[in-house]
Formats: sequence, C-alpha cells, structure tokens
Amino acid sequence: MKRYTNITKEKIQHLLLSKTVEEAAEICGVSISTFRRRMKEYGIQNSVYIQSANTRKLRSEAMKLAHAKDPISIRQTKAIRELGILRKGKSNIEFYGVEKAKFISKQNSLGHLGYKHTKETRAKFSQQRRGRILSPEHRILLSKRRKDAFASGRLKLSPKAGFGKGGFRKDIGHYVRSSYEHVFALWLIHQGLYYKYEPQVFTLNINNEVTTFTPDFWVDGYWFEIKNPYNITLSSFQEKLKEFKLQYPDEVIFIIVGDSTWNNPEAINVTISNLPELAELIVMFKQVLCVKG
Repeated sequence: MKRYTNITKEKIQHLLLSKTVEEAAEICGVSISTFRRRMKEYGIQNSVYIQSANTRKLRSEAMKLAHAKDPISIRQTKAIRELGILRKGKSNIEFYGVEKAKFISKQNSLGHLGYKHTKETRAKFSQQRRGRILSPEHRILLSKRRKDAFASGRLKLSPKAGFGKGGFRKDIGHYVRSSYEHVFALWLIHQGLYYKYEPQVFTLNINNEVTTFTPDFWVDGYWFEIKNPYNITLSSFQEKLKEFKLQYPDEVIFIIVGDSTWNNPEAINVTISNLPELAELIVMFKQVLCVKG
C-alpha cells in the first residue's frame, strides 16, 4: 500500500483552515478519497461548511427564478410537501424530539453565523409566529431553560427591561404599556385627578425625518411621560423630548421616572427627571396636585 508521507497531520490541519477538502487534496497531489482516508487516520473531522451571506442570497434568487418557471411543482418533492403539512404549527421539539431539535438548532446557528436578516425577513418571521399556540409541555420546557440560563449567568436581564408588562387593566379600564403606567394611573385616580391616556399623537421633524411622539397621560392641560431608569437615558428619547419642547412650546410636559417601589398607588415616590430644563416644572406639578387633590 502506497503511503503519502508528505501528507502530515499538521499539513492537513493547516490546509483545512482556508481550503476545502477538494482544494487541499489537489495541493497535496492525491485523490479526494485518499486525502479523506488520511484525515480519518489522523482523526481529523471535516470542517463545518458555513455558507456566506452572498451565496445564500444567490441561491435564494436562483430558487425564486426556478419557481417562476415551474409554478406547478414549485420544485418540491411529494415527501417535502407532506412533511410540511405534518409539521404545520409544531415546534422542532414537538415534531422531532429534544435531541434532534438540538442538533437542528445547532446546525441552523452555525449556518447563520455573521448573517443578519433584513427587516422584510424579520417581519415575515414575526407574521408566521403570530397566533401560534405552544403546548403546555413546550411552555414548561422554555420556562425551565430560561430559569437555568439566568441561574448559570448565560442569560442576563437587559437594562432595557421595564417593570412588568403592558396590557388591559380592569381596575383602571384601559390598556397601558407597562406596570409603571398602570400604578401611575391608579395614583392619579387615588388623588382624584381626571386624566386621559395617550389622547394625542404629536408629529416631530428631527434631522429632516418625520417621526411621532405620544405622551402617556394628559392631566388638566399638562402632559406626563412615564419612563424607567434605563430608557430615560436614551439619546433618542432625549432628542425627541428636546424637539417636542422646541416645536410645541405651549405644551407642558413632566417626565416621571418609575422604580421598583411602585407596588401600589400610596407608595409611589414621584420623581421628576434630573434633566436641567425640566427643573422649573416641579413647582407647577405640585400646584396641579394641590388644586385637584
């Protein structure tokens, strides 16, 4: 049996860092099967092929063109169509089982390294997931994984996270976007203050781009915007606030920063933002409470 002594383990590993198996075999002057045999002898695994974003784009365009020319079959085999029907509405775990689902997830993750979906693709994914009902078993599994991830430190709570979720609240009779807003609305009711929630959308022109700003509460001619300690610091919000005051000088707005002590209306410690330009509004805010309280 002929041995190719020039094909060392180190040489193979070095070639596979930047070359395909076919290219490496050609450089070594051997057939692909011989090169693969030496890889097996040395215990070297095939390198994971990661398709570039450009290649994926070209393949997608080629498939769309093929579908347009062959609209009847859509170039899908009968087995693929049947599999799609069986899988509809089911997660990988529900359909394939935990182990295979993990393998599929890992392969998908590797295949998408360095690739960012377009806005159109993200919107399409969101639409596909909308209305999907997860089984109780799948929900329990997701919950356990998240708890384990938080416990191990692999997953950390984002500083963007607010205090609770938005939703319709029966005790105030309307929708709010956060628990901060919910408790603040309860506090207004407790103080005997009549209010409207997001009654008006203001159009702003920022850097020649049109955007909108919707203050949370209207109370006797004054606006109140409720923020958490993170989003009050966002430059995008501060820019909106600055332009709102410039473009609507007759409107008066207070920025209220919520915190974790807001567990009931009586416990709210109303704190005005420490932005210098809002300092003079504190007195006006207290006057409103005295008149309406």
